[in-house]
Amino acid sequence: MSGKSGYTAAQLMAMQRDAAERVREMQRRARQRMEQTAPASPPQRSAPAPCPAASPPVAERGPFQDFPASLLRQLDSDRMLILLLLLVLSGEDVEPGLKLALLWLLL
Repeated sequence: MSGKSGYTAAQLMAMQRDAAERVREMQRRARQRMEQTAPASPPQRSAPAPCPAASPPVAERGPFQDFPASLLRQLDSDRMLILLLLLVLSGEDVEPGLKLALLWLLL
């Protein structure tokens, strides 16, 4: 019986068996490679040295430059999730009532 693909049922079954065997072989190789390269213990890292150029001195910052970061530090995981949901929905065509409801939850 030939389907739209032009292969018989026996040919399709043979291809599926071959594909399954290839997957098993790749998984076996991956496991073998992971066992060979796995370190005995996690590497010990020293604390990274602070980078002086990473953050400008406080005197150079404006009064509101640190506002978003300080606001985000005060949020719990639920409010952060709601904010992220609002961010995602802001680019979508959704009911304004949904956005307002999410804003109300933040209050």
